[in-house]
Amino acid sequence: MHFTDAIAFAFDGQLTTFGEKVVVGGFEMLGIFDRGYLPVDVGGQVAMASTAPTLTIKEGIVTLTTKTAVSVRGEGYSIIEIQPDGAGAVRLVLREA
Repeated sequence: MHFTDAIAFAFDGQLTTFGEKVVVGGFEMLGIFDRGYLPVDVGGQVAMASTAPTLTIKEGIVTLTTKTAVSVRGEGYSIIEIQPDGAGAVRLVLREA
């Protein structure tokens, strides 16, 4: 098994264990939702953080753009950044709609 295949297999297990039903671009799927702190570069020496929510899903299920609608736990979000991991998953940085 190739390393990226092993990572994809492990992510499938994470989705099954920690994922919840979400709707992305009109398609229902499993995703891992998080509201963890993210670093924010404000161009200075002082570190800042943001609590932008993120959603990690399998890559390739739906075409993603910053106009793609996302719904998690009945709340609407818009995508502000798309971060593919190169191993079959993509992290979406969200903003409440």
